[in-house]
Amino acid sequence: MKNKKDKRKKRLQNYVIFLFFICIFLGLLLDHVMDFLVGLFAGWNQVNNMEEARIRFGDISQIIGGVSTGIVLIVIGVYCYRRLKKKVTQPIEKLAASMREVSKGNLAVRASTDGGFEIGEIQETFNRMVEELEHAKKLREITEQKNQQLYAGIAHDLKTPMTMILGYAKVLVQNQDVSEEDKNRYIKIIIEQTEHTNALLDSLLAYARLENKSYQLKKERNDIAECLRACAANCYPLLEEAGISLELALPEEAVWYLFDEVEMKRVFTNLLTNVVRHNPPQTFCIIQMEKAKGGDKEKEVIQIVIADNGPKIPVNLQKNIFDSFVVGDDSRNTKNGSGLGLSVSKKIVERHGGRLYYVDDWKDGYKGFMAELYLQKL
Repeated sequence: MKNKKDKRKKRLQNYVIFLFFICIFLGLLLDHVMDFLVGLFAGWNQVNNMEEARIRFGDISQIIGGVSTGIVLIVIGVYCYRRLKKKVTQPIEKLAASMREVSKGNLAVRASTDGGFEIGEIQETFNRMVEELEHAKKLREITEQKNQQLYAGIAHDLKTPMTMILGYAKVLVQNQDVSEEDKNRYIKIIIEQTEHTNALLDSLLAYARLENKSYQLKKERNDIAECLRACAANCYPLLEEAGISLELALPEEAVWYLFDEVEMKRVFTNLLTNVVRHNPPQTFCIIQMEKAKGGDKEKEVIQIVIADNGPKIPVNLQKNIFDSFVVGDDSRNTKNGSGLGLSVSKKIVERHGGRLYYVDDWKDGYKGFMAELYLQKL
């Protein structure tokens, strides 16, 4: 961009210099023409004194000078008009045509003119503006597509439990001959589906809250290792019931970090719940935390890994695993997955200035999720 501006300035300077020398040349040429005409007049009228010839030729020279000046001005005017039309009028007309296309919604158009100087800068500014509009349009389309996917997922995941709750409630109300055993089983299913619906709505609220840019995390200086240890303890009965063995590799000393404890507990709980939902019994789960050099910024980070040796995530799901409602059908239909847990977790970690990503082969065949939180000066 700067080089183009420099080239235009150089062309403008050369153009001004060219006009300056043209004016000097025309002035010298006019003087020589006048001397030639005076000499011709003196010879024609047999006048030996050039000064006398100049005086006698004065009236005629004024007429000739006026005509010559007029001719020169006409030539310069025609030349300037042609240059103005080529370098200003036509480029402006092309720019106006491009603007009309953009106003119709055609963002693929780009202005291309032969104008120089300021016209070129206007053209570049216009093209850059159209590119930004096109980029904004694509982002809006992606957002709309994600929202449609989100609404469809919400409808799907709410319809299933609500249908089950309504169905079993009708059986209990309309059929008085239900045995006590079946009644207790129906009530248990209703409670489970109600809890699942409540968890889904809670995830939706968290997702909407994190999507709002004005939402501020309530960060406080706390021991993040102790926070992770507490989440592991809370989830231990769930892991034990699913037949999953747990191993902790956490620092004994405090790891101080500025974070929102409520939201970070949501991250750890979501990741541990995923271990239960997507792995068979006799799976081993490892929770590890350590300080290391890593991340895109090559700064000291807190690395938190929640990994297991269960079945790997299918390759076709790995690249979109953090999108809303991107989970397998079996997970959503039979294991009460909401499809929002990983998306919410990623947003929370990113709100803390870190990153969360999937590791397909962490160590010894384990796969899992790694959160990297950049250490701050507290």
